[in-house]
Amino acid sequence: MLTLSELEAAAPASAVEAASAIEEIADQLAGQHEELLRRQRRLAETHAEALRLLRSRTSGPPDQVLQAEQLTGGDSLSSTERALLRLAAEGCTDAAAASRLHVSHRTARRMMAALMERLGARSRFEAGVKATRLGWL
Repeated sequence: MLTLSELEAAAPASAVEAASAIEEIADQLAGQHEELLRRQRRLAETHAEALRLLRSRTSGPPDQVLQAEQLTGGDSLSSTERALLRLAAEGCTDAAAASRLHVSHRTARRMMAALMERLGARSRFEAGVKATRLGWL
């Protein structure tokens, strides 16, 4: 059994350890909060871009809208290109898509750039939207 003096000697060390653990948890929560805020901003930007694309799709005469979506370089996709577009539409980065498709990061980046050019897209998201409209996804 511990004596009163032994308990008193142990208490400050436990309080210091508890305070240290609380600070560590607070730091982890702050980091998670910052990550959630970043994700929320990205989601808001994606939402704004989707709205802009939808508005541009419905503005102007139908013939102009269809002409804007005409493709160059053929309109058939390889299975890898189709998979890359699907992954981009889901929000995967080039590196994540490359890993899932078993190609190099550089190959995925170049394929995505070529697809965006063919679709006349200014962003990966816009490429996914246009590919979906064309029935590619």
